[in-house]
Amino acid sequence: MKRACEDDDDDPSPPPVPEPNTTPATAAATVTATTDPAPAGPASTPAAAAQVDGVPELTHSEMQRRLTKWSQRGPAERAARLSACLHGRGDLAALFRTVVGDSSAATAAAAAAPAAAAAAPAFTVRRVVTTTDHVAEHRGRARALAETLKVHFDDALYVERAGDSLVMILTKNAADAVLVVGVDGTLVRLSNGAEHKLHGAMGVVRMRNVSSGGSDNMVEACGLRAGDSFLDATAGQLSDALVAAHVVGPEGRVTAIEASPLLHAVSSGRPVRTGDKDGRVDELLGSIDVVLGEHTEVLRGRPDGSADVVYFDPMFRRPQKSAGSFDVLRALAHAAPLTQEAVAQARRVARRRVVVMDASGGAELERLGLTVVHTGQRKRYGVIDLESAAAAVEGGVRDQEGAS
Repeated sequence: MKRACEDDDDDPSPPPVPEPNTTPATAAATVTATTDPAPAGPASTPAAAAQVDGVPELTHSEMQRRLTKWSQRGPAERAARLSACLHGRGDLAALFRTVVGDSSAATAAAAAAPAAAAAAPAFTVRRVVTTTDHVAEHRGRARALAETLKVHFDDALYVERAGDSLVMILTKNAADAVLVVGVDGTLVRLSNGAEHKLHGAMGVVRMRNVSSGGSDNMVEACGLRAGDSFLDATAGQLSDALVAAHVVGPEGRVTAIEASPLLHAVSSGRPVRTGDKDGRVDELLGSIDVVLGEHTEVLRGRPDGSADVVYFDPMFRRPQKSAGSFDVLRALAHAAPLTQEAVAQARRVARRRVVVMDASGGAELERLGLTVVHTGQRKRYGVIDLESAAAAVEGGVRDQEGAS
């Protein structure tokens, strides 16, 4: 899975700011939904805002009203409640300082929030699928998805949309997540308000740049060329896989491994319709084969030398992004560090290179014993060049034979 806070996969739209909730949310039924979003209902009032596990969807004015009310509380209580509200969103500290008027409390909350977010438990979900467009194809896909997900969750259900909003579906079914299967693919909505839909993220910008003759650090580090077989062991939003699919072209092959069943349902959902004007992004994303599983296990089942390049973009050890789809990736990501066994399996599967990305200033490449070959402002890449290693071994053998 593309680990949660990738540098290049930015989503500029911030998620709603939740009401502080000091009671941990308990796992309940997961909901899968089918189809296109239901028509918007009447505007919510502060008193009647829809809630899921005590977390309302707030308008900006309502957020301002609540923050002003919080400013009347004592500094200690204010800091604690703000810390709960930030959930790792350090970029909101300025807003809280402005409204609450307590710089020390907001700063303390911002400092404490990343640690609280890192300690937050992952979602435990069971699925329900719902539809509103009554298209038989979508209902069938949604029902099939629910059946597939029963293997991974306590309960997986299909429910009719019946005109309900996603918040109402979550509430009625006591669910932590809802999957919406529709004409544009599959969307996941979590009970904290975060949403994720396949769109390629910054991979779209990178792909357009490469198609115009520009360079891309990942492409260079991997030595990608037309006709290659590229295996992305940490799929995420398919940003890297999208760029790779463009470079390897129709004669090549791109496979992405996703460990989260929820994220896999989104990234493997078809058709893909991102809204790009020429359809190129949709074509490339639709060509990627997304495989569900933990990457070490998936690699273990692959034949020797079955890919030209195996690529890892593991989660950065500390959060670096805070908006949009990254909230979903954080909640669902498998945060375990990359293992030596995974790298060993990648060496066996790859014909040419194994490449690992790390954040600038990180220590993952050194921990794994990899040579740093590309360094940028935010990222650096470690590369195992298997062709060079094989050539060196072959040269050594020839030298020994000549000496004898």
